[in-house]
Amino acid sequence: MDFHYNALACDIHENAKAHGWYEAEPSFASICANIHGELSEAWEEYRNKHPLLWYACGLDEPGIVCIENECQINCPSKGDKPEGIAVELADVAIRMLDIASHWGADIDAAMAIASNLDDLADRQLLHEDSTIDVMPDLIARLHDLISMAHRNTDRDCVLIYFCRAICLMDDFVRKHLLEPLEVYIRLKHAYNVKRPYRHGGKAC
Repeated sequence: MDFHYNALACDIHENAKAHGWYEAEPSFASICANIHGELSEAWEEYRNKHPLLWYACGLDEPGIVCIENECQINCPSKGDKPEGIAVELADVAIRMLDIASHWGADIDAAMAIASNLDDLADRQLLHEDSTIDVMPDLIARLHDLISMAHRNTDRDCVLIYFCRAICLMDDFVRKHLLEPLEVYIRLKHAYNVKRPYRHGGKAC
């Protein structure tokens, strides 16, 4: 499989810099903590029984969400912000791609290596008969990969852990939405470009 993440990661990183997230060099611990946080948001989407992709209603009607495909595409009242499990997983990937681009890493080469790693546990996790209810195990496995990355001091190894996580998320999204994770990364990135400077006033 060919990967084309390098250019996308560069765009993501330039946007992060433009929005003030590199005014100071972020610690690797804070990077990993933020990735864990995005994973927890994906878990909450699953717990709340939200679909993989949805939009809040732009008519300010509490509890109304646009979840049907035609509504997502055509509804003039849907909100601007994409939501859902796939979008939160895309946020995880966005943070990984951002720091990898900051390091000047060849993400496509690392993705090629990571995609060819034969891990029995991962194959059992996302076998052909798996359903969306594999989410608890998927989230736990992704947290594990991020924790292993955090404990590693070799950036090449960290990159492989991150890319392995992206591969797993991509497999999951392809299985349930029939589209690559990259589609949802680009969707959320397009929204992020329009967000205000250091949106939310967060420390990092």
